[in-house]
Amino acid sequence: MHILQLITKFYRSGAESLVYDISQILVEKGHRVTILALNENENSLEEDNIKKDLDSKGIKTICFDSQITHIQKIKKLIHEIKDNRIDLIHAHAYHPNKYGRVASFFSGTPTVVTYHSATNDWSNFRARTLEKILSLSIFKQKRVSVSKIPLNHYRKQISENKEVFIIPNGVFVDKYKQEKSLEEIRKSLGLTKSDKMLLNVGRVVEAKNQKVLIKALGKLKEKGYKDIHLFIAGLKQNEDLFKELLDVSQKSNLSSNVHFLGSRNDVGNLLQACDVFMFPSLNEAHPIALIEAAFCGKVILASSIEANVNSFSPESVVFLKENDANHIAESLEDILNDFDHYSNYGSQAKLEARDKYNIYTTVEKYEDLYSRLL
Repeated sequence: MHILQLITKFYRSGAESLVYDISQILVEKGHRVTILALNENENSLEEDNIKKDLDSKGIKTICFDSQITHIQKIKKLIHEIKDNRIDLIHAHAYHPNKYGRVASFFSGTPTVVTYHSATNDWSNFRARTLEKILSLSIFKQKRVSVSKIPLNHYRKQISENKEVFIIPNGVFVDKYKQEKSLEEIRKSLGLTKSDKMLLNVGRVVEAKNQKVLIKALGKLKEKGYKDIHLFIAGLKQNEDLFKELLDVSQKSNLSSNVHFLGSRNDVGNLLQACDVFMFPSLNEAHPIALIEAAFCGKVILASSIEANVNSFSPESVVFLKENDANHIAESLEDILNDFDHYSNYGSQAKLEARDKYNIYTTVEKYEDLYSRLL
């Protein structure tokens, strides 16, 4: 089977990372996989590195010019489907889901669409109308939601009756094996043995709520905790917000304590090295970053949003009762002052992640849908 995985860009984000991992397993199972990005990544170096890595795993990559029109993209997509003899399209997230089904209609290629978004993609009339049209039975498709959150949006805005499968995101059990010694990793980050490392993995966007972490760190520094460092690893997607976060850090006298790493390909090393994984997101659909931290057995302090509390039990993750800087600072202080006790949460999180979020199970469920369409 030749599967076309359709994504927005070649960058490191939740949905895209899932696609890269799924594609690797599908190739291992004997399928052919092509990943096509509808737009170029503004960071060409990151795009090139991702494509080289995928190529080394036997995965073909295609990227469209961001400047071409919608009609041109559809025409090119149909051409690529026919020219590469694609058997099935698997589209991920809002824009790929639209393009994938339109191309599917004209090429006769069945489609699996996966809804990844925590927010309502169909809040306006135009988007809602288009999705209702694309959900008609004339399109040969199967619909998937990564959790109940996108599904509930679909049920309220599009249809209460159409079939939508829930397939949770998965992670490689051994993906984040320690590649270097902790001493090497921490030294490369400028940390001493006595320093405490907090880690947040996520794009710099409002939804990830990194500002409250910086403010909480300021509260701790006022109490005398001077050797705590916050590392934020993720694409600086919102430049205005990034500048604001820098400003907050400077005004709080935290310039030497807050570190913006940008998009990284060594998240495994960062996770192994950190003391506490911080995840104060305001909304998520099914949080891959949280799952990754759990697989590494990290002590996790996370917001009590629906996606997080539905993903892990309160025995595995320390959930915030309030999402403000004072409460986060107090919760983090409790953890740091009784780390041996809270390390039990990390051990439990690792067990729960392995039981619920093995990516091979995710792939098996998708393969079953593929076979139903062909």
